[in-house]
Amino acid sequence: LASNSLLKNKGFLFFLLGMLVAPPLMLGIPETSPKLLERVTEEHFRYGLLMLATLVYTIGFLVLLRKIWKELSAIDKLIIIPLVVSTVLMFWDHYSSYHFSSQLTDWIASGNKVEDFFPNYDFQELYRTLGRSMIYISVPWLSYILFKKQQLKKWQMIFLSVFSLLGILFFFLFNFVNFQFYFPFMIPAIALAPAYWLGLMLMLRK
Repeated sequence: LASNSLLKNKGFLFFLLGMLVAPPLMLGIPETSPKLLERVTEEHFRYGLLMLATLVYTIGFLVLLRKIWKELSAIDKLIIIPLVVSTVLMFWDHYSSYHFSSQLTDWIASGNKVEDFFPNYDFQELYRTLGRSMIYISVPWLSYILFKKQQLKKWQMIFLSVFSLLGILFFFLFNFVNFQFYFPFMIPAIALAPAYWLGLMLMLRK
């Protein structure tokens, strides 16, 4: 098992997520109106940071797993599945959102009305929110592994697990009950919060 100091250092990658997702949160709700073309720079900045955050999240996850991979059971090694799914879907999510403005420009160039773009756009919310819900599976699973390795306290694992369970619940509520359940757990920056907290826990571990 990796040393405590090594886990603290690797936990910094997760901790870095807090700094990366703070600006997108401070920018407020993403622009999904005809005013998008007036805020191209802000929206590119938002989704560029979220793509970077997804990359940091994946690297941080893999670095932690790499040090304990040989000690994991066959079942715990399956954690790589939700990690890969979340990474692929989150990158696709932010990359496609990054290009909203160019797609809107093409829409207008085709003779369509600007105000009709977003009402007719297929956001494929099921896949977008599925990527976020996979984070709610991966992080508590990793925290359980670290708890078994005595690298996390029980209350820390429980806290991350309860928060993540709520996230999974909101995934189903949003997609199969009512769109009003999008907030707050389906927000991309909020979905990365458990990983940030895990990084903080590892860094502060005595």
